[in-house]
Amino acid sequence: MHGVMGKLVNPSQNAFVPGRRISYNILLSQELFSCYNRRNVPPRCALKVDLRKAYDTLEWDFV
Repeated sequence: MHGVMGKLVNPSQNAFVPGRRISYNILLSQELFSCYNRRNVPPRCALKVDLRKAYDTLEWDFV
């Protein structure tokens, strides 16, 4: 499973995938937000939507 995990999971999903770190997304978000207040850049917004909880997608009979 380790051999195909990186291919099956979206590249933006970094947590719990071997060789990827959630800190990569944290650093990326810090870099993006640091540019939001620049005067010579058009206004922007950020939106994060989490449509479901992780445990809501588990089959509890399986667990």
